[in-house]
Amino acid sequence: MKRKGASDWGSIYLLVVVAIAAVLLVTFVKPLFKSAGETAQENLDTARDVAGAALFLLTRNKK
Repeated sequence: MKRKGASDWGSIYLLVVVAIAAVLLVTFVKPLFKSAGETAQENLDTARDVAGAALFLLTRNKK
C-alpha cells in the first residue's frame, strides 16, 4: 500500500533532477554557443574581406 506522503517525495526528486539538468545544460551549452558566436564573427570578417577584394578586382578592370 502506498503512503500518502510518498507522492510528494516523487515530485521533489523530479524537481531536483530537473534543476541539476538545467545547471548542467547552462554550464556546458553556454560556452559552446559563445565559441560558436566567436567563430561566426571570424568567418563573417573573412567573408567581408574576400567580398571586398572580389569587388575591387571586378571594378578595377572596368574602365
